[in-house]
Amino acid sequence: MGAAFRVFFDVLVLYLFYRFAVQYKVIFLEMVRTRYFPLGSFILFTIFIVLLPLLMDWYSGGAKEPNRPGVSALSICMMLPIFYLSLMCFSTAVFSYIPASRGGGDYTVAPIIVIKVKSGLTVDSANARYLEADGQGGLRTHPSVLIEETSAAIFIADPNDAGGPAEWRKSQGTRPGVFAIARQNVEAVQYLSPEDIKRLRTDRTTGEGKINAAMGK
Repeated sequence: MGAAFRVFFDVLVLYLFYRFAVQYKVIFLEMVRTRYFPLGSFILFTIFIVLLPLLMDWYSGGAKEPNRPGVSALSICMMLPIFYLSLMCFSTAVFSYIPASRGGGDYTVAPIIVIKVKSGLTVDSANARYLEADGQGGLRTHPSVLIEETSAAIFIADPNDAGGPAEWRKSQGTRPGVFAIARQNVEAVQYLSPEDIKRLRTDRTTGEGKINAAMGK
């Protein structure tokens, strides 16, 4: 009974690992191509942190009276800087592939929004490329990636800037410009569905107004 359970458990683990690998194959291969050094360092440091106490205990096993407190203190002194290095490698290699909705830096699945702004917003050369006329005497943003939303402001980016979200996660040197709109200048926020985005792209090519179909105007 015990052997059958272990075989079943091993098969289940292998199946779950296979499904995980299939689902995230593209992302993992991209990480290996673009972040191979920090990714490999993170894996190596993690393994070393796990094995270090065992190795220290094994090396001190030959002593007649092993100094347990000393071994523990030495292990901690070595683990702390290695743990810090592993965090740095994690932030460089893995963080950019965690969805932004879960606290990461991957905006490929972040919401696409349109913000209707109030008339008091000052338009200058820095924010003019994010805005357009709404056909009713007001202003609204182009369909933009929601970067962050706080009680004070909404932060957005052009989905076509710097190659788009799929390129932003590949390198820390590839980042879009970010436009912050204060809450007091926001009149309404429209979260676009995939169907809305398709209609907006069609309207852009036909010149009929990108936002009208999505907002029912």
